[in-house]
Amino acid sequence: MEFFQEEMLELGEMELLISFLVPCFSYSSKKNIKDSDMIVLEGSVKCYGNEPFVYLGITTEDDAFYKIVASEQIIKELFSKQGENLKLYGIQLQNSDENQLLFEVKKIHSK
Repeated sequence: MEFFQEEMLELGEMELLISFLVPCFSYSSKKNIKDSDMIVLEGSVKCYGNEPFVYLGITTEDDAFYKIVASEQIIKELFSKQGENLKLYGIQLQNSDENQLLFEVKKIHSK
């Protein structure tokens, strides 16, 4: 029984990873973005949704909400900094499928 539970945990982790990678590839933008072209969002990063459809988002100080897409490395770092006030540098992306703002994070700075 324990072996089965461990396998299910690994499946859940894989689904979580896939749920983050798909938006990254779907909405991927230019690779070489100049710092001057990036915008800055300041706010608190939190985890939203239900398993296996968990995603990160940021609510800015003016109450705007953005769904976050980023590299796997940045996503891991943001998960560890949930609830902290951060400055995220990146670009706003257009999402035609949902009525939701997307933000592709390129850099993170703690306030």
